[in-house]
Formats: sequence, C-alpha cells, structure tokens
Amino acid sequence: QVLANRWAAVDRVTFDTVGTFEPTAATIRLVIPRMAKPAPNHNRVVQLRFGRPVVAFVCLAMFIASSCSSGPAKIEITDAVVPVPGAIDQLSVYLTITNTGDQDDVLLSADTDVAEMTMLHETEIEDNGRASMDHGSVVTIPAKSTVRFVSGGRHLMLMKPKALEPGDEVEFTLTFQESGTVKTTAKVIKISELDP
Repeated sequence: QVLANRWAAVDRVTFDTVGTFEPTAATIRLVIPRMAKPAPNHNRVVQLRFGRPVVAFVCLAMFIASSCSSGPAKIEITDAVVPVPGAIDQLSVYLTITNTGDQDDVLLSADTDVAEMTMLHETEIEDNGRASMDHGSVVTIPAKSTVRFVSGGRHLMLMKPKALEPGDEVEFTLTFQESGTVKTTAKVIKISELDP
C-alpha cells in the first residue's frame, strides 16, 4: 500500500507536468532502495569487536614465545696448539673454545689418532705453591662465553702420543653435549713458541 501511494503521488506530478507516466525499471530501482533497509552486516560487527583484540593477543603470544625461547649452543674452536717436547709419554694441548649460542654446552670428551688416550686435565696451584693435576670429567662452556685451555690451567692431555715434530698438524674430535662432535686441527709448535 505504501508503494502504491508513492506511485500515485509520482503519477500525479508526472501527469500534470508531462501528460503521461510510464513506470520504468530505472524508476523502480530508484524507489526500492529508499524503502528497503539494508540488513546488518554481522561479519563487520564481529570484526570490529574481536579483530583488534585477537590480533593483539596473537602478537603478544609470539613476542613472549620468542623472548623465552633460546637458540642452540654454537661452538667454535680456535688457537689449538701442541707444544713439544713434553713430559715423558705425555703432551699437553691448548686451545680456545667459544660458545656464541644462547645455550650452555658441555665438553664431554676429546679424541685423536696420535695418542692412545686424550684426557681433560686442569692444573691447580696449592697454597704451598705446588702444582697438582686434576683429572676433570667434563667442562662447561657457558652461553656467549669463551673458555681457554692454557698452560698452568685447564688443558687436554695426550697419553702415550706418537712422535710429533714442530710443523706437524694433529686432528682432534671434541664431543659436546649439545653441539655433538666438533673437529679441529692443532698445530705442533716448539714449547719456546708457546704464549705465556
């Protein structure tokens, strides 16, 4: 009935001014949108209400996860040397182990083909000035830290090594708890060339 009244009003105006009125599809398209009320867009309402909080929550969770998680240990071995001559049936090995990762690592053992056994040793100076040798089992390499194996301190000990001359190179395999096996090459030097 409302539509009929609207058509009647338009018809009267058109007839008085033009003399004829013929409703067309264009006229209908113009009238119907004025009467029709668009349905609410529920999807848009949900997006406005929940979109931003959900995105913020996801970003926060990702930030917390990235902050709490730690990367693996990353081991680098440098400056490995074997000074000669050494003690009877023994040779010391000095080197530097750097852990550039975010996780602590532990040196479990070392091995080489030029000795019957490779041991982890640490020289300790007692109160009376006497040096003693501690047969260590493992060595912790903290994250973002460097551990040096030096004369008068921690070192590797070759038991019953083969004859070595200055200029020789010795391959070692070090086994770590996190990084697994890491290979390095040590240079045989004269003991007089050893840095103090």
